[in-house]
Order: sequence, then C-alpha cells, then structure tokens
Amino acid sequence: MVVRLGCYKKEDLEEALDRAYEGEKFSAVARTSSTPLRTLFKKSKELQTTGNIVERRRGSLHSFYQSRKLIWCRTGMPFQPLTKGWYGRFISRHPLLMPRAAEKIARVRNMVDTDSVRTLFYAITKRVVELQLSGDRVFNMDETSFMHKGTSSRVLALKGSSNVWSKETRPNFHMTVVAAVNAAGAALPSLIIVPGKRIYKTDRAALSVENARVTGAPKGFSNEGVFRLRLAMFAAEAAKINAHFSVVLVLENSSTHHELGT
Repeated sequence: MVVRLGCYKKEDLEEALDRAYEGEKFSAVARTSSTPLRTLFKKSKELQTTGNIVERRRGSLHSFYQSRKLIWCRTGMPFQPLTKGWYGRFISRHPLLMPRAAEKIARVRNMVDTDSVRTLFYAITKRVVELQLSGDRVFNMDETSFMHKGTSSRVLALKGSSNVWSKETRPNFHMTVVAAVNAAGAALPSLIIVPGKRIYKTDRAALSVENARVTGAPKGFSNEGVFRLRLAMFAAEAAKINAHFSVVLVLENSSTHHELGT
C-alpha cells in the first residue's frame, strides 16, 4: 500500500495510465500509485477522446465571492462545527499551541496594587495636613456598574504566553450608580446613569431612592459631560450639609473625564 499524498505529478499519472493500458487492472494500479481510481478512469476517457491529457488548474473565485471573502473571515462564515478528530490533528501539527483559560481584561485593569494604595494614602495625608481637614471634608466618590459578569473560556494560545484575554460580552442592560460619602459617614444623594439620551417620565417616576438623580449617557457609563454634572451636583448637595470648602474629593477611574481646568 502506498501513502496518499493528496496530490500527484503528471509523470505519476502517465505511468499509471501506461500500466493500465498494458493490461493491469485500474483498481490494482490505484492501490499501488498516488493516482486515485476516479482520476484514472477520468483521465483514461479523456486521453481516448482528445488524444492527450489536459491539465486544468482551479480558477479564481467570482468577483462577488472575492468581495465577500473578507466579511466571511471576520464573521466566521460559512460556519461549520469542528470535530474532535480535526482538532486533534490540528494540535499535533502545531505543537506550539495549547488550550488556555482566557481571562477578562477588565478584571486585571481594575486590580489595585500596593504602589497605587501607597500613592493614594500619602496624597490624601498631604492634603489633610496642608488644609487642616477634618473627616467631614474628605469625600470619596465612586461609581459602580451593574452588568453581566462574563465567565472565562478555553482558547488556543502559544505555549509560555503569560496572559490570554477573551472578548468582553455585551450585556443586555446595565446601569451605573454614583455615590459620594465623606469620612465622617455623611452620604450625599446618589446619581443613577442609564443607557440612552432621554429619560422618560415613567422611568423617572419609578425612581424610589430618596433624593437620587437620574441621567442618561449613550452607553450607560460616565463620560466628560456626566462628570461635570456630577461635580455641580456634588457642590450643591455638599453645601446643604454645611460642608466647608476646600474639600478633598477622591475619584476612582475618572482621570479620563476631567482636566486641570475642570
């Protein structure tokens, strides 16, 4: 038995046809050559009809399919499930690949390290000493998003790679809640940010949190415009509890929303 290579040369085909014309059976020739039995029958009939063997190469795709090829690659179409055998052969041909557990990149970005905590501590301490602040003049303003929490998935990655990230899943709905509390325990009214540019009266009437405000943003997260409204709201509400300015306002993940002139 010979090993099928999936392709054959013209010389191999001519040799196989010569053996068949000398009286050897086509099936016996196909078993001991690299030319498939179906090809032997086809080329033999072609040789008898035209007198020679015509080599044909597969032409290019139609212009319509050429233009759609990039879209197909990006969307993974046409979709066909891979079998366990195909995956095993693929892994055996690429020993540098291995299955890994993908990690959500947002979780790593939100991790707090020791240097960040130390920097925040010394910065607040410096302002407290310089401005002689009491606990009612140090505020922490934080925003929390309520959204779907994705799970990790198994992906193919290079052996030895330190980090493997997976794509964030898009939630069906989410909202962001902004709260501000000072070190003395006094809490200011919260701000709720929902997706959309308009707030319906029915949604506003359904708000059951006392003195809370609600606004909208295109993606439901805080942006520069919402951040400015938050500062104006903070100043107005802090004055109601007789907070003495200047104050220290600790903001989390808001460095992209404000400038020095804000």
